[in-house]
Amino acid sequence: MSIASPTTPESAVSKSASGSWKLRQKLHKTTVYLTLIALSIIFMAPLMWMFSTSLKQSWEVVQRPPIWIPSELMWNNYWEGWTALPFNTFFRNSLMIALHNVFANLITCSLAAFAFARLRAPGRNVFFIAILATMMMPFEVTIIPHFLLWMHIGNFTREHFGFVAGIN
Repeated sequence: MSIASPTTPESAVSKSASGSWKLRQKLHKTTVYLTLIALSIIFMAPLMWMFSTSLKQSWEVVQRPPIWIPSELMWNNYWEGWTALPFNTFFRNSLMIALHNVFANLITCSLAAFAFARLRAPGRNVFFIAILATMMMPFEVTIIPHFLLWMHIGNFTREHFGFVAGIN
């Protein structure tokens, strides 16, 4: 009794299988990259449209059919937009609130993390769950209680109210 030998050598089978595998892998990569390029164009289109519109004259903004490239670049639109309202004050207030919140959160969260990591106290898990629950609560749920709190405290119309009220 003899053992049947394969008709094709093993090296030929492995070469054709690996060639097919490489072809499928290249096709898959190409498909993924083309999909990513298409999605990036779709997602970038509104940003490109916004930038293009910011450099147009007012009559070009409402023109139909819309034009992507303005006939004349109106860079002074940015200056007019910045000086139409007191954006310097708005920008300064936003920057101060953001910096204050970042540093206040860094300090308080670092201290709380140290306390939860190193200290063993009774009720620690309950307190930790309560903190997590309040952190998971969306701002939309707490905006009315924040407003009512600051209305009862007073000084709601002062210029620097945002520095204190910006703290969540």
